[in-house]
Amino acid sequence: HATVYMPMGVFAGIVYIIGTPAVLFWRLWSNRHILHDPTSPNYNAIHFELGDLYQSFEKPFWFFEILVIVWKCFMTGALCIVAPNTAMYCMMTAIKVVVRMEFF
Repeated sequence: HATVYMPMGVFAGIVYIIGTPAVLFWRLWSNRHILHDPTSPNYNAIHFELGDLYQSFEKPFWFFEILVIVWKCFMTGALCIVAPNTAMYCMMTAIKVVVRMEFF
């Protein structure tokens, strides 16, 4: 059964891991001129749909939440494939913490 389900799982993982941030980025990018313009007629709708993704960042950094999502997907995936209670797991966790403190 693994030969049947493995390709489906890989495909679903790729669609989820790449597709979700890509669609969110596209939605933010296509509406970037509306995000911080309350005078725009579509401001309320866009703010309701996407506000949580950009409102905590300054105007030039409307895309930053996408970077956070990609980082979390990468680190979650990396920690899932490394065996718990090993040196590699501890190292990956330490890298995650240091990078998170330094850049995010």
